[in-house]
Amino acid sequence: SYVWGWGVGQGEVFTDRLQSILGPDVAIHNRGVNAYSTAQQLLVLERESATGSFDEILVVFVPNDFDDNLDGKKGRRPGFALGKDGLVARNQPPARLMNPVARLLKRSRALGWIDRGLTGLTADPHGQPVPEDWPPGNPWLGYHAASQEAVELMAALLSRMAGVADSTGARLRIVILMESPNAGQLRMLCSQQGLDCLDLAPQMTASEAEESLYLDGDGHWTPPGHRRVANLLAPHLRLPGKQESSGSSLSGARPGSRSRPDR
Repeated sequence: SYVWGWGVGQGEVFTDRLQSILGPDVAIHNRGVNAYSTAQQLLVLERESATGSFDEILVVFVPNDFDDNLDGKKGRRPGFALGKDGLVARNQPPARLMNPVARLLKRSRALGWIDRGLTGLTADPHGQPVPEDWPPGNPWLGYHAASQEAVELMAALLSRMAGVADSTGARLRIVILMESPNAGQLRMLCSQQGLDCLDLAPQMTASEAEESLYLDGDGHWTPPGHRRVANLLAPHLRLPGKQESSGSSLSGARPGSRSRPDR
């Protein structure tokens, strides 16, 4: 949803801003989808790589990716499990997204209002109940470290992503933009696998003192937050005709479409 652009308008998403900064010689393709985690990003990458080519693939990490890779959403989320010989397809194809009752609650404003009133809770954008007084700033600082199972699955997913990118000649980069307890675990995985990790979390953290980067009571990036992300990413993207040359970037997450972006 961060890459997808939750809470901001067209033209304010960081990929839109990147396109403006880099100009017409570079094509930015945003493939972020709301609620996607690394497992679904891998499926998108495999599909996109079969029909097109990219010079760079940026996978934007969101701290709950570790957990969401394990969460099949009762069969509704396609993904992978870790078998003795590597990744095994899970929920492919996925179960129906909504049952008739859930669909009615979603479409009826009156019933939806009653349902929310009965729960007495606010849900965060990823469906988890949270208190009304969500703390300001980076919402992931108090998040938990990933379990060993989650780390092992993430390692296998990143390894397969790297293989897909390598087979098409693209450069895969794992992008960290938010500090959290499990961001360190991702850094370690990238180091162990020799993956290119673009760690911009320290710069994002330093920017929080200057302006509000996160939506109040929500935790997604504000328009200034997206602008800051674009400004941080731009110098690291390869441009045509320069030493590091590129024509297009596939950006996903939370890794994240004009087609527009996840989590």
